[in-house]
Amino acid sequence: MAEGHFRKELFFRLAGIELSGPPLRQRKEDIPLLVERMLARAVPPRTPSALPSNALRLLASYDWPGNVRELKNTVERMLLFPELGAESVLAPPATSFPHVTLREAKEAAAHGCERAYLIEKLRANGWNVSVTARALGMSRQVLTHMMGRHDLRVRELKK
Repeated sequence: MAEGHFRKELFFRLAGIELSGPPLRQRKEDIPLLVERMLARAVPPRTPSALPSNALRLLASYDWPGNVRELKNTVERMLLFPELGAESVLAPPATSFPHVTLREAKEAAAHGCERAYLIEKLRANGWNVSVTARALGMSRQVLTHMMGRHDLRVRELKK
């Protein structure tokens, strides 16, 4: 406000109650409870089993620069787009994780793109692994290996 970047009257409209506490990255043990609460309040109510299998582990390993609001938005995206998997939904912009190298950021982005591509091709081929492998010009074993690397199981994706 003092620098003129934020209007005083808007600040006072938004600042109904001021709470301070440690950021979520310092309270990672709270993440499973927060997620459980968010899922219980979803419409319809859900349980953690509605999330991708590795979701809680990934959520607990993230730094959460946006705190609980960012966690809530991420959980909602995981519920809306379960076929994308936790890695794709959680992939933050490069500015959100300055502690990684450009190579690591590229690898994470490529991993998310490859996973989304596989899901789309499997869906387009009626979730048939053999047909999808032929359409992609690879063996069924190679496709199965790639699916394992991305934690993709046709039975779970078809739901």
